[in-house]
Amino acid sequence: MRAFRALIRPDGADGRVLDLTVHVSDRDPGTPAGLDEAQRDVAAAVQAELGEPVRTDAWEHARTAWDIASGGRVVVQRLESVVIVLRSQEVADLERGEERLGIDSGRIPGTGREAL
Repeated sequence: MRAFRALIRPDGADGRVLDLTVHVSDRDPGTPAGLDEAQRDVAAAVQAELGEPVRTDAWEHARTAWDIASGGRVVVQRLESVVIVLRSQEVADLERGEERLGIDSGRIPGTGREAL
């Protein structure tokens, strides 16, 4: 079993937490079907608690998102493992703005994959 880890991304200006990423799958990254199944299972568990998601993307890094009462967002995403990301309202607002503009959430700024 792989060790689970959490990544906290603080705001450099005031130290507030912008998002928290928790790896929730111990599936082998070399088995894409297993990761897909784990992503579906985790998303179903979150959906049972939060209801219908506001967004589901099946791009390179599949993700399902729920907006929450605080203005933040909960995201279940398939990366090299399956992660749950808790986004602050500030980051969720930026993400919602990008969605309205049709910007691919899988883009990685600064790597040449910034195109719309």
